[in-house]
Amino acid sequence: MGNSSASQTDSLDFSLEKYEHDIKHNLNIKTIKAYCENYIKNIEQNKYPILSFHKDVLYILGLIYFIEPDFCKALDYLTKAYTLGQKKSASFIGILHWRGEKKFYEDRKWAIDYMKRFRKCNLPYYATSNYPDRYYISDEIINKIDKLMKSKNIDENHNADKSLQFLCEAIDNKTDNPEVYLCLGGFYYTSKDYESTMKYFIMARDLGSDYMANEKILGLYLRKECDPNSEDAIKCLNECIKLKVHDINTRCSQLYELREDYELAIKYMELIIDEKYHCKAKFYTKLSSLVAKKEYKHLADENKKLQKQLNDINGPIINTKLPVLTTNSSSGVLPYLNSSNSHKQIYSNVVDSPLVATKPENVMPIAYATPFIDNYNDTAPLLTPYTPSAPSLIYE
Repeated sequence: MGNSSASQTDSLDFSLEKYEHDIKHNLNIKTIKAYCENYIKNIEQNKYPILSFHKDVLYILGLIYFIEPDFCKALDYLTKAYTLGQKKSASFIGILHWRGEKKFYEDRKWAIDYMKRFRKCNLPYYATSNYPDRYYISDEIINKIDKLMKSKNIDENHNADKSLQFLCEAIDNKTDNPEVYLCLGGFYYTSKDYESTMKYFIMARDLGSDYMANEKILGLYLRKECDPNSEDAIKCLNECIKLKVHDINTRCSQLYELREDYELAIKYMELIIDEKYHCKAKFYTKLSSLVAKKEYKHLADENKKLQKQLNDINGPIINTKLPVLTTNSSSGVLPYLNSSNSHKQIYSNVVDSPLVATKPENVMPIAYATPFIDNYNDTAPLLTPYTPSAPSLIYE
């Protein structure tokens, strides 16, 4: 009986590198899974002795269940493999502990939905990756994930301390799994360490997660957790435009608004309005807000130029403190948006007033509208929403 068992095991062949490569590139996964499950079954039935590559079989099975996805089986096999010395399991154990069971399934469900709509989830160990023909993207799998997400008994299994331990070990082992770096970026984000967050998101991007990582990096700029006025912010935005990130026109408008480039912010907002088939009123309101900010910025720039020229006149400048601009509405609506005449009046005071160099005692105080309104309400309804080309589309 022992000789028979030995002859059977002599015929077994297991190449960890080959199986890792095949799984990562969606090759022969069914065959690999069947081989590993059969080996484990024979071990449990005492038909095979435990061989030197036993930990590698457990690791490969855990990796396949991680992709399918099956949280509990993945964590079970990967933990057993790690205990036996297969340190490559650390990266996936860290991800599982960071996500937790419910978030893990939500994340995979998002990837499947996103892949179906945009074909844009390019992480190597996701069920979708770049391979729309993966055998396990089926209605059965999607229904399974939906059922698990709705389960009241689902265990979160989120452990930040454990996850950090395994994720850091994976980085020490030079893992090439970009999701490890995304999770570490998420960990530092919860600690409000945005510099470290950015560092790990960039590392994830450099390892191939260009879509998801760039989207997260852009989010840091849009929330002003990193400097939106930096050159890197524009580079990231341009990269997201190339990748056709979801709702990219909205993000472009937001970033250019933060950079006070209202010309481009307005341009992208107009593109958003052109794309929308309903609920356009709120976008017209936002567009009006951008136009108002653009006009005030123009007034501020003109104000600075005139003040500089006044400061060059010999002698002190009398009463150059700018008055506070008040509104004619309790809702904070900008006055010149309601009347083209009042708009021209305010604007002409700045543009058309000639400068006269005279003696200090004859210098008349010049009043300029301050470009910012205290307690400005960006969401306040406008009496006359701005529309660039289609007045008939304005919602009453």
